[in-house]
Amino acid sequence: MPIGYGGFTTLFAQVNTGINVFPEFRGSEAAYAFEQALRVMHALTGNARFVVNPYQFGAGNDEALQSGAYWFYYRLGFRSAQAPVRALAEKEFARLRADRRYRVPIATLRKLAACDIHLDLTDDAGEKFFDEPRLEALGAGITAAIAREGAASRAEALASMEKRLAGLLGIRLADLSAVERRGFAQFAPILTQVADLAAWPKADREALRRIVRARWAPRERDFISLMCAHDRLRIALARAAAAARGSAVAAARQRRPFASASSLASATSRVIGARPQLVQAYSRCFGTNCSARPMVSATSSGVSISVDATSITPTSTSLPSSSRISSGGTCEWMHSSDTCLIELRASAGKTCSYCRHSSPRLFFQSMLAWMP
Repeated sequence: MPIGYGGFTTLFAQVNTGINVFPEFRGSEAAYAFEQALRVMHALTGNARFVVNPYQFGAGNDEALQSGAYWFYYRLGFRSAQAPVRALAEKEFARLRADRRYRVPIATLRKLAACDIHLDLTDDAGEKFFDEPRLEALGAGITAAIAREGAASRAEALASMEKRLAGLLGIRLADLSAVERRGFAQFAPILTQVADLAAWPKADREALRRIVRARWAPRERDFISLMCAHDRLRIALARAAAAARGSAVAAARQRRPFASASSLASATSRVIGARPQLVQAYSRCFGTNCSARPMVSATSSGVSISVDATSITPTSTSLPSSSRISSGGTCEWMHSSDTCLIELRASAGKTCSYCRHSSPRLFFQSMLAWMP
């Protein structure tokens, strides 16, 4: 009979985990069952640390807050990654032990869910830890790596990476199965971010070659074990992630609009992924006018320069087919990879001409670009 559900995800010498025990079984032997699952995973992987992300015990998860999930993990030996949160947990746990009737406030449980919690199994678990946000940086680094290839297309760039990586690792692409070839293609844009891969000792490159081949083997256990043991790869990818993050910050600063520009069009361009976006300004319907004004004000005073694409949904008003609606609009350079020139029409009735609204304030754009 199932008593809950959870999962385990390996990454070098750590395992990300979490469990949701069904309400009927909370307070029973569920903790013992989870302990045995942790023991099995440690035996299979030889990991040095278990990691639980904040959502599992309360960050954006009201059910976890109500159930006091943090204390479920705390009693099993998990501790908060950040020292201030760890100190707060120790204080609250002491109050729980001193007064069995005490209940930790929800507001405090939210504070306890401010960071990951760890269960360390070895003294060097911290040294072997690979912080998960580095994966995001490596993902962003893939785009930069493809751009550096200077190829005519993404496919050509990836093929070039695969060929170069295969040469460094002594892998003949023709010897790989179709599944292994697809897997190798996924590794290539990540591993090519390791700047000194060509200078690695032969033994380390051979170990990396075994990792690449083992990833798509019928049994995943060998891959997990090899990843856990390859300290040079872990350190190299951590450095690559830091370099990718630094490059992204520098590129964002270079792409910001300049306050000295004569117009927004000259301050921004398609180089930063900007596309024109038409936003409705006003109509003769009072209700639509009220809802559209804040939208126009926002888009006329700033463009988005963040990495994430932004989009503004225009308002519309249903009018009798015999009525005419006069609308104004603003066609600005918006930093958006998802939106293009939007043709606005009323749900019914005739839409007249669109015209440019007031010019955005470039000084504001420049200052906005420096905001985190």
